Formats: sequence, C-alpha cells, structure tokens
Amino acid sequence: MNLKIPIVAVLLLLVWEKTVGQERLSQINSWTWTWAANDYQILQRVAMLEARQTLLEGTVAEQKAEITNLSKRIEDMKQRTWGSWGEWGQCDFSCNRSVTEGARVQTRFRNMTAGSVVLQTETDQRPCNAVQFAGCDKSSSADDKYATAFSFTDEIAQATCTAIRSEGGYVKAVRRTCSNQTVSCEDLCKSVSATCFNALHVYQPDNVLGNAETGRAGLKTYRYNSCLGSFCGPNFCCCDGK
Repeated sequence: MNLKIPIVAVLLLLVWEKTVGQERLSQINSWTWTWAANDYQILQRVAMLEARQTLLEGTVAEQKAEITNLSKRIEDMKQRTWGSWGEWGQCDFSCNRSVTEGARVQTRFRNMTAGSVVLQTETDQRPCNAVQFAGCDKSSSADDKYATAFSFTDEIAQATCTAIRSEGGYVKAVRRTCSNQTVSCEDLCKSVSATCFNALHVYQPDNVLGNAETGRAGLKTYRYNSCLGSFCGPNFCCCDGK
C-alpha cells in the first residue's frame, strides 16, 4: 500500500509535465519573444526621434544664422541715409531771347551715405524750363516750383490764329475756359485790350501715335469763324493787338 502512493505521485507529475507544464513553458517562451519584439520597436522609435531631433537642431541653427544675417543687414540699412538733392544744373540759353543750342535737360544729384562713405549716387533729370528758353528766368533751386511756359495746345492755337489772320499785325491766342459761364471771345479779347477775329477749340489727342505710325490722326482743331457766344465751345480766342 505504501509503495503504490509514490508511484501514483510520479505518474501525476509526469502527466502534469506533459500537459499543464508544457503549456506554461510555451507561454513563458511566448512572453519572452513579445517583450523582445517590443524592445526593438522602442529602440527603433527612439532612433527615429533622435534623427528628427538632429535634423530640427540643424534647421534651427540655419534659421538663427539667417535671422542674424537679416538683422545685420537691417542695421546696415539704418546707417544709410539719402542726402538732400543738389541744385539743378543750368540749361544753356542767352538773355537776348535767342536760345543757344545746348543742353535741353537739367540734372541734379544726391548721395546715399553710411557715415562718411558714399554708397550710391542717384540722378534726377527734367526738361529745361520753357521760360528759360524764352528769356532769363533761371530755375535751378532744388525746391523750385518747376513749370513750363506753354503747352502744345498753346502752340497749336498760336500757330493757327497767326495763319488765319489775313492782315498784318500782332496775333495772340488767349486761353478760354470751355464753359457756358465764361464770357465770349469777343469780350475776352477786349479784356486784354485786343480785338477778336476768330475762335478755336484745340482738342487733346484722341490717339497717341508712335514715331513711325501713319494713317491715323493724333490731333484736331475746330475753327468757329465767330467770336460770339458764351458756351462750352472755344477754348482759345484769336485776338489781334499787342
């Protein structure tokens, strides 16, 4: 009887080892493999994050260098200042109302400096003032009020009035505001101690023509053959007399 108990115990142990024991052992092996796999993924994740961190650190360093460079350029720009414009250069003309051939453009300059160093020079140009070519009214100040003595409409009106005047004598084209409220050319010429003999409307160009363009009209003028009427028609009055 005593010999049968150990034998039964050994048999139970063998059965447990073959069934439950093997199952527990396989579970332990499975757990060990799972933890090893997780460790590899964690290490892989860490390596990727470290690579990203290195890349971002490089980008940040580049951005800091760019900001430093731009800040330096801004400081350099703050040190640069434009000086005042100088006076206009003189046009070539004489005071006896016979314009000499020569410069038709006035030029002036100003400098950009940083401290005492000239970094850049800027040039500005404008046509010579028509008043200068008409006489001796010099205009060269840096802040002068530049204006021309006449426009192309004045020239056209003066030339037309002179051409249609049959008698000899002085002819002048007097500007008139094109309005129903403006006096007639007859009265306007009287106001400048002259007599009206015709009226014109000189139009602004409908077409701006190129230098070589042909086949189209650029300018036009209407002649009224009358000095009467207070209306928006004539914008020049042809008057005789000084």
